[in-house]
Amino acid sequence: MTDLIHRPRRLRNPPALRAMFEETTLSLNDLVLPIFVEEELDDYKAIDAMPGVMRIPEKQLAREIETYRKCWHSFRYDLRHFSPY
Repeated sequence: MTDLIHRPRRLRNPPALRAMFEETTLSLNDLVLPIFVEEELDDYKAIDAMPGVMRIPEKQLAREIETYRKCWHSFRYDLRHFSPY
């Protein structure tokens, strides 16, 4: 491989491209909490393929979100995003 005298940076000049190629950083604020909800469920049900993860009855959804929010807040973070499935 040859040594480059001039590094090709022309693709990094526009801000949109620079943002696309920048290093990836991940923080707790970037995470989304998946919540698995089932309408006709009366009690929590384990998901066999995902140990430790439960399907939540629709009636309990608001309570679960509040529980998660309090937990995140105790770590000084806000629960900004959740995604019901």
